Amino acid sequence: MRQLNVDEWRASLILSVLGISNTASRILTGLLVDCPRVDCMLVHNVAAVIAGTATCLVPVLDRYELLLMYAVVFGVFIGQSVAYGDLVINTMKSSILRSFVIVGFFS
Repeated sequence: MRQLNVDEWRASLILSVLGISNTASRILTGLLVDCPRVDCMLVHNVAAVIAGTATCLVPVLDRYELLLMYAVVFGVFIGQSVAYGDLVINTMKSSILRSFVIVGFFS
């Protein structure tokens, strides 16, 4: 943060914004995933791709405002990836078992 001339208070604000956006998005995504027509696997995968893409762009963020926007985007989308990972694994359980059986059959 010294390269951007950001003091410690403003740097700590980035972490606070990340945490608040993460918490709020987990609650809203929980309401979204509870709908029967919403595919939790799709929500998880899209969130993971957006969070990963945002992280790849961090080296080009050269202003404090851009880092603050990154904290919001990352906080919103990484929450889904972490919070609903178990649900996705549970959803994929039958297909994972089938693939292990196929691999075992051909090995």
